[in-house]
Amino acid sequence: MLRHAATRAFSSSAARASAYAEFALPKDVPTHAPAPVATVANADSGLRVGAFDHHGPFASLVLVVPAGARAESSETLGAAQYLKNYALKYTATQTPLKIAREVELRGVTINTSVEREHLVYQAEFLRDDLQFVVSLLADVVYNTQYNPWEFKDVATLTAAQTAAAAGNVTDVAFEAAHRLAFRQGLGNSLIAPVYSNISNDTVKAFAKDHLLINNQAALYGVGVNGDELASLANAYFAQSAAAKAATPAAKYFGGESRIDVAKGNNVTVAFNGAAANTQDAAALSVLAAYLGGVKHVKWGNAVSPLAKAGQDAHALVRAFNATYSDAGLFGLSATCKTSPQNATKARTDLYRVPLWTLPLNPVAVPGVFSLGPELRLIAAVTYGSDEQLDVTTGFDLDLPLKWTMASDKGLFGKPKFTSSFEPAFNYHPVTASQDFSVRVAAHLIPEFGVTIAILSMTAFSLDFGVDNALGVQLSRGKHRN
Repeated sequence: MLRHAATRAFSSSAARASAYAEFALPKDVPTHAPAPVATVANADSGLRVGAFDHHGPFASLVLVVPAGARAESSETLGAAQYLKNYALKYTATQTPLKIAREVELRGVTINTSVEREHLVYQAEFLRDDLQFVVSLLADVVYNTQYNPWEFKDVATLTAAQTAAAAGNVTDVAFEAAHRLAFRQGLGNSLIAPVYSNISNDTVKAFAKDHLLINNQAALYGVGVNGDELASLANAYFAQSAAAKAATPAAKYFGGESRIDVAKGNNVTVAFNGAAANTQDAAALSVLAAYLGGVKHVKWGNAVSPLAKAGQDAHALVRAFNATYSDAGLFGLSATCKTSPQNATKARTDLYRVPLWTLPLNPVAVPGVFSLGPELRLIAAVTYGSDEQLDVTTGFDLDLPLKWTMASDKGLFGKPKFTSSFEPAFNYHPVTASQDFSVRVAAHLIPEFGVTIAILSMTAFSLDFGVDNALGVQLSRGKHRN
């Protein structure tokens, strides 16, 4: 049976090969995909141009301009976000309607975002539309009109984004960490403040001073030809006449802050990190990736230390490493919801004694970070209590309405109308039920602990243990009054 199946398969493949041989490909069609090409160049304006050409039909482009939140002063806080929202409005040569129709016709997607140090324009498009996208981005940078009648819509959009960010406790804590760490400059929030004196003239002046094309700006493309992109950059991006003012060096201060928010809880602990393009920044990036905390697969299980710790505590715990041109911020962020379910799962240690500790060989990068693992055996006594009180009361109200219309003299008699209305009110007395329980348990916990030191400073420690508990629970049950 196997021999005949193999014979038939060979005959079928031979027949297909002979059929394909009749339709030979043209000689100019490559038999394999060409290798990707990466190029880096400097345009005449000082704009840095980079490209990675994978020879595919789809492409993306990123224009990075040094007009981020760091460029804001105390009088222009939030101007970068207003400037971002002015993208694709009226320009000297196009209306928003024309831009929208051209973009939709070509299937182009354009997004803008504000970073600490840069304003970023991102575009995704078909490879043949490279010239259109480059010309459109240049038109936005050089020719946006900042008309007064458009400012109302921009201000409304900015206020909505500010309100949405205020409802995200993780974003609020991340912005507060930067404000405490750097005060000004890198400490400026990416989100415009609720109460702001930003006007249309302020945004226009901010764009004139900071939306500049020079050696601090960059244009990167993926799926585009590097030589073509460099040629288009020289054609559409001229060097800005105004010179950008020198940016004050970032200084780390540190501090502590407690902020009331309407929903959610977050604790963020941050440390002075390292500037970009340094060995310490690379080491901290590896450490943040190792600690993790973010699941990359929606239905996957947590695998990193912080993700596992957060999963057990019903919280989102992650590490972050923010690097900038002359400073950085490294830390941990834990976010959770406040709920009775989380509160009842907490436990309190009455007595905790380490019975045995065994240090293991440390792992360290001298001067950068060190991991000090150890094994421990812990004994503990814990207690917990739950109490629930339910109070019920109420009433019933009946409103019966009865009516009749009849004649006592038959069909030809005059009908008489009669009705009755007898409301009834029934009151239910107050009843209360209470459930109270106390738990006491003895625990024997083998633990594996890791103490992490960053830049010669003890940062935090992680403990992983297997809890073996033996205890009793006393319950009073429910009583009604």
